[in-house]
Amino acid sequence: SPYHVQGIVSPFKKNHQSRKPGNLLFDHAISSSGANKNQCIMIGDRSSDLKAAKKSKVPKRHLITNSSGFEEIRI
Repeated sequence: SPYHVQGIVSPFKKNHQSRKPGNLLFDHAISSSGANKNQCIMIGDRSSDLKAAKKSKVPKRHLITNSSGFEEIRI
């Protein structure tokens, strides 16, 4: 996303739903690919990834917590 609240380009210097934890990018990826949302899995490394996937109702969300594996967290 080109948007960032601390950006330097005036039109893009704002919060936007395309930045996590906004879910616009998740919804766009699911709808444009024709994916079945119930079969989607989100793997992320930050809590904002989980929040965005939850807003998009992605049923399986995983958080990578360290280099030895990942821990499933349902929020």
